[in-house]
Amino acid sequence: MTNSDKSGGGNVADVKGGLSVIQDFYLEFFGTLLPGVIAVTSAVLLGLGFYYYITGDVEFVTAASRYAFGTWETGLLYLAMSYVMGVIAYRRNPRTPDTISAHWQWRVTLKSSSSDEVERLAVSFDPDKAIPRGVIGHLKFWWNRERWILRHADHNIDYPYPHMRRYLYCRGLAHLAEYVPWCAGSGGLAFRGLFEKGKCSKQYVNIIKQRLRNSGRSSLVLDMVRNECSIRMLSSFWYILTFVKKMLLFAIPFALLAIPVKHLVTPNEDHGQARQIDDVVLQTADTNGYWKMELMSCVCQAASSGGSDDDRIIRICKRIFVPDRSERVRIIWFMFLTLDSIALVLYCKNSVENRFHYVRTREVVMILESAWLLENVESGGNMRKKTVHRKSDLFYDIKELANKFTESHCCVCKYCKKCHGDD
Repeated sequence: MTNSDKSGGGNVADVKGGLSVIQDFYLEFFGTLLPGVIAVTSAVLLGLGFYYYITGDVEFVTAASRYAFGTWETGLLYLAMSYVMGVIAYRRNPRTPDTISAHWQWRVTLKSSSSDEVERLAVSFDPDKAIPRGVIGHLKFWWNRERWILRHADHNIDYPYPHMRRYLYCRGLAHLAEYVPWCAGSGGLAFRGLFEKGKCSKQYVNIIKQRLRNSGRSSLVLDMVRNECSIRMLSSFWYILTFVKKMLLFAIPFALLAIPVKHLVTPNEDHGQARQIDDVVLQTADTNGYWKMELMSCVCQAASSGGSDDDRIIRICKRIFVPDRSERVRIIWFMFLTLDSIALVLYCKNSVENRFHYVRTREVVMILESAWLLENVESGGNMRKKTVHRKSDLFYDIKELANKFTESHCCVCKYCKKCHGDD
């Protein structure tokens, strides 16, 4: 076929080239740059907020903010760093958020619906194994949810999902099941002996997608590109939000320790009047109003004055400072904003997890539907004549594998009647 050939009412090369530009823009902007901007902006704002929390220097924070976001040199550096962070998140495997989302959807369905509805899911688990028990079990689950879920899944749960064939049959989409030559049904030992994990491979979906791209049907390909962009964008956002959440959580203990360490390591030189409490020199600062104590003086006096060990410990412990009102206000605001940011990040992260598996399952269904439309509907919208499958058909090889799978596997599965009826 030459570049001048027509397919779907337009030039094939022009259609593919235009869609490539659109796809690249969608993926680069929404899946790479935008998540990176969120990560870098969060890091910069957290750093400036932490500096103000320690020093109270408003002028430096204002000048640094203007320099960071107000010049084209720093703007280019800002975009470059954002793009690098976005690329790192974009290249991460979407399997992690997908696994967590699939497990969440299964648990919600298990609690709120009947067992029949649970069996209609594309990914299902064993309730006796895949639900954390006890305090230790919940701690292990939340420490690394993906690893815990995979360890207790008892079967392969990778995309495009082991129960996708049953999922389609249970929803009346038998015409799409013709393109799915795998199923992790429950046919007992006889079924498990025939089933191989390699059958459930995303390469089937990749092959269908590639054939759709080369078909020249712009409407079908554009929908596929949008679904890909949505998934990549959600995956990148999930990883970026995870990074921001960890950064905020680490900021809290550092903030709690920062001011005491600062007072002990770099004492203020501008002292006010001295007062003596139990042979310990307690000094105040005129400029900032901090109460502080000279640690070396305290230790030396405690050691030279004799007395019991308890007295020495008490004198050393009196080095703890008492912040003034302005410092307490900064502490309260920093903790409030940090905790509020953590709550917002957790909300957004949980929202992604709640919908990610559904979006990815929908992508598989839409790709299979696009394959069916390409074979059965002409570019003008007219249905093609039903004919026997021929070797020249675009998806003949995949459908042939699915037919053989039906003959060899479905007959021994307990869901056979539910999927195929009485035929």
